[in-house]
Amino acid sequence: MEQIMEIIILALTCAVAGVFINESKLPVLGVMVVLAGGAIIFLKVLPQLAEVIRIFTQLADYAALNQSYLFTVFKVLGIAYVSEFAAQICRDAGQGALGTKIEMAAKISVMVLAVPIMMSVLESIIQILN
Repeated sequence: MEQIMEIIILALTCAVAGVFINESKLPVLGVMVVLAGGAIIFLKVLPQLAEVIRIFTQLADYAALNQSYLFTVFKVLGIAYVSEFAAQICRDAGQGALGTKIEMAAKISVMVLAVPIMMSVLESIIQILN
């Protein structure tokens, strides 16, 4: 609970500072303040993310799941989070079209990562049917 309150206070502070800086005719600096705030927030939650990855890895080991599938899921989640973060930064900087292109590239990357898993599922279904 404390960490989310710190993050909210940091985000609101950066947002207010960004607005004041933008109004003082320094919009580039305003974007940098917001970008720095976003980066700090991301760094603050990284330890929690690492803990979640560790727990899921342990669960996969316990269930004897193929680690490559788990890592593919982590890659997909990473692509989703990082691309959303980058797209929002682009939108905040007034570059909405660029943000949309980032999202499109992320979706294509996720599709490429999903192909081996889909092939494995199909092979399993065919084996069951035979």
